[in-house]
Amino acid sequence: MELGQGPAHAGVTRRNTHFALETASDQSHLKTEVLLLQRKYERLAAKERRMQVGSAE
Repeated sequence: MELGQGPAHAGVTRRNTHFALETASDQSHLKTEVLLLQRKYERLAAKERRMQVGSAE
């Protein structure tokens, strides 16, 4: 019975390791995407402020 549990546990470990590598890559991609979206938001917010100032004058 122990022999049957050993390989199954080893398979899970390998999958988790592979998954961890994908997660690190995904994290990097998501961090980049968040940074780009934050910059876009800041540009749009600045543009909106300029438009409000322009229409007030």
